[in-house]
Amino acid sequence: MAGVQRRLLMNPYVLVLGLGAVALVQVSLLPAFAVMGVPPDLALTVVVSWALLRGARSAIFWALIVGLWLDLLAGGPFGMYVLGLMVAAAVAGLGGNLMFLGSTNFVLPIAMAALATLAQSLVYWLLLVLTGDVVSAPDLLL
Repeated sequence: MAGVQRRLLMNPYVLVLGLGAVALVQVSLLPAFAVMGVPPDLALTVVVSWALLRGARSAIFWALIVGLWLDLLAGGPFGMYVLGLMVAAAVAGLGGNLMFLGSTNFVLPIAMAALATLAQSLVYWLLLVLTGDVVSAPDLLL
């Protein structure tokens, strides 16, 4: 029975549909839970968590899939979510190797999430500037 559950969880179709559900929840439900105008970023949380657990290589693949879903479901220039999440996965993956070096350090996942968020925001800003959109600094930080 455990083998069937493991194969079901590792099925690429289940992965694509599961990450599609993450993107759908982020686009449709999470804006209602915004705190001071900033909605939670479920896709970034999933990608950073996977990068810390399984490394950057696997997380970049997850970022590609969930980023494509978000680009299809949300407005904006196509590819913006893909590139931002892939950079965030690479940044968070740098901390994945340090995560299990002996001590249980709760600061590392928080620091990697913050760095990945900054990297994703910087990529978004660069892409918006390159496409000619005007973005103010306070909007970028939100």
